[in-house]
Amino acid sequence: MRKFFPLFAVIVLFVILALAYRPSKKFKYDVIMSSVKSSCVTDQRKNLELLNNAVSLEPSRPDAYAYRASAYIMLGFYNSANTDLSILNKQNPSRPVFYFTAASAYCYQGDYAKAMEYLQKTADRLKLRSDFLFFGVKYSAAVIRFRQGRYEDALKNLEGLDEAVQASPELLSSVNNMRAQVLFAQKKYKEAMAFSDQAVKNVKAKLASAPDTPREDAMCLLCKGKIKAYSFDDVFKVNEMIKAKLPPSKPAAKPAAKPAQKPAPKPAAKPAAQPASPAK
Repeated sequence: MRKFFPLFAVIVLFVILALAYRPSKKFKYDVIMSSVKSSCVTDQRKNLELLNNAVSLEPSRPDAYAYRASAYIMLGFYNSANTDLSILNKQNPSRPVFYFTAASAYCYQGDYAKAMEYLQKTADRLKLRSDFLFFGVKYSAAVIRFRQGRYEDALKNLEGLDEAVQASPELLSSVNNMRAQVLFAQKKYKEAMAFSDQAVKNVKAKLASAPDTPREDAMCLLCKGKIKAYSFDDVFKVNEMIKAKLPPSKPAAKPAAKPAQKPAPKPAAKPAAQPASPAK
């Protein structure tokens, strides 16, 4: 019996260590969510399978319900999406990003009415007015209204964004470029040109400070990538489009040549002085 005791002790120790280092539910959940969040629109059925596992691992955590609702929307399973959104609302109704995830999915599907509904729910829960989520909500709403032909509403949604993204020239270029496109659609070409020129300046400022900046950034949260956070190429394209509508600028008129001045006439020579007459 004593011969087998060391072996038994080693086996017990191995089992204890294996249990101690077994990945926790939280760890597995985090790995799944990391994979889902990075996949954007690819293979939503696979995402759905992963998210079902995530919900079973941590049913009290809201992230999985938000992203599963998004996957359901992308696949057209709207009743299932509404069920998850209801659970989400009961669990954690104050987290705006969860509603933004649903808005993004509806936007991707082209259901702009639902997208705007969830963008409004996101906006109602926003506390900061200077973070990316604030930009994402306002800018997404502006792009949707522009696509719907509701130009004044598009311009209203852009209000306040200049201050919010003033430290990010690339995002500021998107705001000015969107204004330029709205005004172009309204045939206000001169006003459109002013904003487009400002967008070009924003792009040049960004590239001067960070030359390796990617030419565009299509983020998953913005309509599942269908709305770009910024695109330098789009800025230059819109600028050229507006220029084509404006009359060619006339060359500056040269100032009229001054008439040649005649040289001033020389003063007449004084007559030579006569010698004084001798006194009589």
